[in-house]
Amino acid sequence: MQSIMDGVERDYGERVAVVFYDVNENPDAARDFGVQMIPTQVFLDADGVEFYRHVGVLPREEIDALLAERGVTPVGQ
Repeated sequence: MQSIMDGVERDYGERVAVVFYDVNENPDAARDFGVQMIPTQVFLDADGVEFYRHVGVLPREEIDALLAERGVTPVGQ
């Protein structure tokens, strides 16, 4: 997931904040977000409210579609 999310961060710029937590190094983050398996992606809106969660590898195309549904487009579009 790291390379996929690196691409999201690059392509969406400041429109999307990508934050990685290594749950082995930061078990509090895993508990706070209810992460039980890795990888888990948790999507939050601008107010910090979760609007989507996925466990497992999430293809880039699905991330793009999910963001587009919320009106978020890559920089330059």
